Amino acid sequence: MARITENSIEKVRLSSDIIQTISDYIELTKRGHNFFGLCPFHNEKTPSFSANEDKQIYKCFGCGAGGGVFNFIMDIEKVDFPEAIEILADRNGVEIEYDKGSFSKQNNIKNEIIDIHKIANNIFTKNILSDSKVMQYLLSRGLRKEIINEFCIGSSANSYDHLLKILQKEKFSSNAMKNSGLFVPTQKGYIDRFRNRLMFPIHNHTSKIIAFAGRALDPNDKAKYMNSPETPIYNKSKIFYGLWKTKEQIVKNKNAIIVEGYMDFLKMYQSGFKNIIAISGTSFTENHAIQIKRLTNKVSLLYDGDSAGRKAAIRAGYLCLKHSIEPNIVDIPSGLDPDDWIESTKINEIQNKIENAINLIDFDYKYELGNDQSDSSKTIFINNCIQGLKNINDPVYRELQVNRLARITNISLESIKQNLVQINKKNRIINSSSIEKVEQKKHNHLVEDDLIKLCFSNNHEIKKFIFKNFRDEWLNNDSNKNIFNEVQSHLSSQYDIDESLMISRLSNKLDIAHLSTLLFDIDKNELSLKMAKECVNRLKNSYINKKIELYRESLKNLDTNSEKFNEIIMTISKLENDKNEIL
Repeated sequence: MARITENSIEKVRLSSDIIQTISDYIELTKRGHNFFGLCPFHNEKTPSFSANEDKQIYKCFGCGAGGGVFNFIMDIEKVDFPEAIEILADRNGVEIEYDKGSFSKQNNIKNEIIDIHKIANNIFTKNILSDSKVMQYLLSRGLRKEIINEFCIGSSANSYDHLLKILQKEKFSSNAMKNSGLFVPTQKGYIDRFRNRLMFPIHNHTSKIIAFAGRALDPNDKAKYMNSPETPIYNKSKIFYGLWKTKEQIVKNKNAIIVEGYMDFLKMYQSGFKNIIAISGTSFTENHAIQIKRLTNKVSLLYDGDSAGRKAAIRAGYLCLKHSIEPNIVDIPSGLDPDDWIESTKINEIQNKIENAINLIDFDYKYELGNDQSDSSKTIFINNCIQGLKNINDPVYRELQVNRLARITNISLESIKQNLVQINKKNRIINSSSIEKVEQKKHNHLVEDDLIKLCFSNNHEIKKFIFKNFRDEWLNNDSNKNIFNEVQSHLSSQYDIDESLMISRLSNKLDIAHLSTLLFDIDKNELSLKMAKECVNRLKNSYINKKIELYRESLKNLDTNSEKFNEIIMTISKLENDKNEIL
């Protein structure tokens, strides 16, 4: 991959505000100098995730995650350092430069595939403008032109190589064309995957087109819908259709309306329901639930009003429950899909249905049992329900759902709890990792930690003293050693050390988390030259004492009259004198 210049990295860092960046993923609330929210990296109900605007760093005091804006993007998007820079550069309108002699950005396969999709969508949208039948079809389905344009809906030509020929002229690499997902191999070569179809582009969170869904325009086509396969830029279990448009409204409304179809999404969006998303080419997965958890703790599942739709909604609901997301199901009339329902129902009635959506367990009970209240049916239902409840990570939230199940089935809470214990006894949910990580902080080398903090003082006398008198070999903690080696060259500078810049220079996650912890609530006004001298002397003496101890241990195996014995005695004497020299 192309090497990004240091100048470009710095431009991207300075243009990427950490509060704004994190707010694209989770809701943050300001308290004092810091912003707080639910951590996107582990499951929690009480916010332990905090971001500091002045220092441009974040820290979770539950799971230990921390770092600067680059680290946040790397962790949340599961990308490497260069990709994180490119994501932020694209969002903030920064043009990236690459080192001379390295491969150009165009040769990066992911970027090539994104460019291929961009050109393909331009072709599809032009096709629809020249095909009145396709446009008329969309209008007859109730979509307005502004919605068609806003979501870049187009159509593919009824040809085996229309798109292929155009893109071949663009000189993309064969590897990018092959892996784009837009073409299918045959014995005679590649052909267009999407032919004679209504084309719905699928965008990622930065609004780049990364895939397509195609609806057959020929009623005799056996495959009504065709979706892009998974590619280097598209993972269907991690993508929601429309999220790039509706994310802010989901956070604002504290609820996500989820539908299965693209037309369902578009009709709902057009009707004013802006906090909506659709599943993209797959069923609801745990990855979807994890993404939703970053934005909201509540969903309204709006699936088809048939048996298959209800079962799919219930299944999705239990996946949401696992991550402490409150799932409610919109009970639409039997036989209708959301698209049909919207066409035949007043907006205020739809709004009322969504606001009064049925709790998952209540909905499951209603449709799984119905009028069949026999003991055997009720037992099967309760046991099946417990299978879903046992996976809930949060013990408090799990308890609340167990109470609800007991209430609606009129079965004692004790019986259900006993059943839950029996089912789950081989794999009890014990989530102690967060506690362990917080406890580890107690065992940190406090003096070493203080010295690292002092390196970030705005008092240049403090930094100069450390630069002149401290040696990295006096440190025992590996993270502190790595951090000091990175910061040491900056101690002699007249400029203040930028916290977020220094964090971005670290490569080890433990080092990043450790430095984030040290710097997050640091009060630079409390850092003094006296404190620096005390830390340096204590660490120096601690190091000397360990050396003296090792030398004394070695004396036990030596002849007291030997030359080696006398050499060590002299060394110990010198070390004792060094120890008494206060810096």
